[in-house]
Amino acid sequence: MKRIYLLTAILFIVIIFNIYPNTSQNTYIDKYLLLTLNGTIDKSQITMHIKIKNPDSIIEGKITTIKGHYKYDLINMPIKIEGNIDKKGITIKTHNNEIFSFNLNENQLYDIINSKNEIYVNFNGKWRNKEKSSECSIKNIKFVHSIYEVYVEKEYKENSGSMGAIYIENKSLAIYNGNVTNTTLNQLISDINNNLDEKLKTDNQTNNLNYTESSSISDYFDNNIFSIKNYSDGYYGEFGIIYKSYTTIFTINSLVKINNYLGNLVYDTKEFRTFLKNKIKEQTYNYDNDNFGEYFDEYITSLNYAEIYFNTDASVTIHFFFGKEKLEYGFININIEELKPYIKPDSFYSYLFYNLSL
Repeated sequence: MKRIYLLTAILFIVIIFNIYPNTSQNTYIDKYLLLTLNGTIDKSQITMHIKIKNPDSIIEGKITTIKGHYKYDLINMPIKIEGNIDKKGITIKTHNNEIFSFNLNENQLYDIINSKNEIYVNFNGKWRNKEKSSECSIKNIKFVHSIYEVYVEKEYKENSGSMGAIYIENKSLAIYNGNVTNTTLNQLISDINNNLDEKLKTDNQTNNLNYTESSSISDYFDNNIFSIKNYSDGYYGEFGIIYKSYTTIFTINSLVKINNYLGNLVYDTKEFRTFLKNKIKEQTYNYDNDNFGEYFDEYITSLNYAEIYFNTDASVTIHFFFGKEKLEYGFININIEELKPYIKPDSFYSYLFYNLSL
């Protein structure tokens, strides 16, 4: 059924190409399966949140990638994981040399790829790190979302451009230009083509030469949230390059957009601002020579001039909305542990900063 679904999308792309004969185009579609796995390492309960790229290709004998994180259930601290899955099994590694390995048979693989519900399984495997090895298991697999990243490139005369969007198959919803709309994958591709074609023809008259708009799924998600990273840039002739980047966070089930300004996470205090400027200084080169401390105090009158998003390595990225002249200071990463003293207890995101055992 899924092969028919993708073939229909491919046929639709061919039809779209014929509708726009004066343009050349490429359409790229990657599918991601988001799953939550519950299991054990020895007797300790763990939870994994994984993103599998193009899962249908595994049945065809290909190897595909896994990204995400895992946590010990009583220690609320994500550990970044990367690995691969094929017909024979799953191998997952962490940055500190932990390795998980599971052998799979065809029925087990089918359950992982095709189940749209929560299923109970008994996958036994091996876990090891530098010091020891142990049994590990997967006891429960919860389907979260089946998501497509759609990306269309086009050229029209001397102009080129691209647009991207996210399609959530199990919800029949698209996340496009920061908005959630009810649609089909084919209709989404058609909308992107129409918007891109119109923009290219309009820009051809105003000397807009090149631009990019794209959306991608963050590697981090959990039982409450997942994120979409949005990026755009464009070369506008004499106006130069205009650049924009932002992240949108949604609730994992109902897909409600959540405010992710820094001010929704921490208290705006003198102590926090001093801490923040010190972290910026650690991660940039020209802080003192650039008099950046003064610029920061003048420009960041509110913590709503910055957004946050979460990473699989137990860090938070803070993105400041600075102008072009200060882009080098625009992104810093801070470990979750370092941010704990400043967190608002009533923040939607506070659950990420406290151990569940406390």
